Amino acid sequence: MNPEDGTPGNGLLLFFRVDDYGAALRRARALVPQLAEEPHVNPNTRTKEFSLLDPDGYYVTISALSRTERAAVAKQRPNKRLQPTKAHAGVRQSAAKRPRLRG
Repeated sequence: MNPEDGTPGNGLLLFFRVDDYGAALRRARALVPQLAEEPHVNPNTRTKEFSLLDPDGYYVTISALSRTERAAVAKQRPNKRLQPTKAHAGVRQSAAKRPRLRG
């Protein structure tokens, strides 16, 4: 069998876990005309998921993180906004001390 004779996406499933399931679902609905599987709860993992066919014919499943995984992510990133570090603060101070160029 020649690989060039196969159809795109044949034999490959892509599975992604996301921490913002709602945003992923909104983006997917905007990108494809129809989902391959509407949102549902997977009985095995008890997480929400949906599936779509991408433009190249690949079957893609998007799944929400489980409660345990969401808690671990929240623990790693308690505040999504970046806080300036001491190194960044030093750069700002040194930039402020530089003489201004006059034109």
